[in-house]
Amino acid sequence: MFEVTTLGQPLEVVKTTMAANRKDGMAAAISKIWGRGGVLGFYQGLIPWAWIEASTKGAVLLFVASEAEYYVRAAGAPSFVAGISGGM
Repeated sequence: MFEVTTLGQPLEVVKTTMAANRKDGMAAAISKIWGRGGVLGFYQGLIPWAWIEASTKGAVLLFVASEAEYYVRAAGAPSFVAGISGGM
């Protein structure tokens, strides 16, 4: 959730603004967003959805990775291999 709040949403708003205004560069897009509401202009849109998405998907991935590591270790693989397998 920290990543979504600090970088994800603001960069998504900049990207969307640049896509809607193809002739504008990054500085012009940031200027337009800032003009719409200062810092809060970067959080217009779907920030509650992004928070829900980040928290639920992160939890699911954590549990799935832990289960995969457990089963790989139970099959006799070393911790290193289990960690890599859980990450994949």
